[in-house]
Amino acid sequence: MAATQQRPQFVHVESYKRERGDTHAASSIIGEALRIPGHCPHVEDAKPPEVHPVDPPVESPHEFRDWLYSTMAKCREANGAYLRRSAVALLTVIASMPREIATPEKVSQLRDLTVGWIYDFFGEKARVPYAITHDDESHPHVHVWVIPAKEETDNERWPLGSIFRGRKRDLYELQDSFYELVGHPLGMTRKGEQPQGIRLTRRQAIALRRNPKLAQETELYQAGFKAGVIQALYAQSIAPERHPTDVAKDFVPERMADHLGRAITRRERPKGRDFGR
Repeated sequence: MAATQQRPQFVHVESYKRERGDTHAASSIIGEALRIPGHCPHVEDAKPPEVHPVDPPVESPHEFRDWLYSTMAKCREANGAYLRRSAVALLTVIASMPREIATPEKVSQLRDLTVGWIYDFFGEKARVPYAITHDDESHPHVHVWVIPAKEETDNERWPLGSIFRGRKRDLYELQDSFYELVGHPLGMTRKGEQPQGIRLTRRQAIALRRNPKLAQETELYQAGFKAGVIQALYAQSIAPERHPTDVAKDFVPERMADHLGRAITRRERPKGRDFGR
């Protein structure tokens, strides 16, 4: 009997702070999603995205960044103080599908189902201004922005940090609920047959593209990222009955498993190059 073809889903949720001028700031990820020159150096042949308004606060997505910062400037914390400059300004949900099944109709379904899943997962305090589709990278994918609901911003509140933190620990549930509402209806699997590789952060991807020699620091460097997956397994109690060293053998060569197992047991960061720092 032939093995079932693996078409794993991919969904990633990230928060971006208010401060400008940083690769992890809201202004930077907005520029990347809209393919504004200078904000997407990791894309070899950037193409204009397809922008789908959902519940936009402004007429044009290119006005959204200014709206975001001017609105946050008016909002206050629960104690009456103005928002911290490091406050969470934007959540971005990135969802993709394997290219072999990515017809235009299915990509549109991915976008619409992901928007519906966001409202289901984050609840009534969340608002989706835009969903943005890209087809200029290896996998067609959508960026869906999340901000506080209109009722919150009209009352000069910006509780996005608490909305995100309230769901941040439910990473396993996130994958399951996404599969139920999005992945399964589109014919994707919950996960691949083999353990998935580590997804580089945007900052790391940009750094690697600017300096490919960083990838030559292979095994220990890669181990630092793979240890993050192993630690996540224990944080979610997915593999509590197995020793960290045994789990590490699923991700790295056996000669490196002891190193990672000891590091995780001691709750230390494994030594390795993190070019995001």
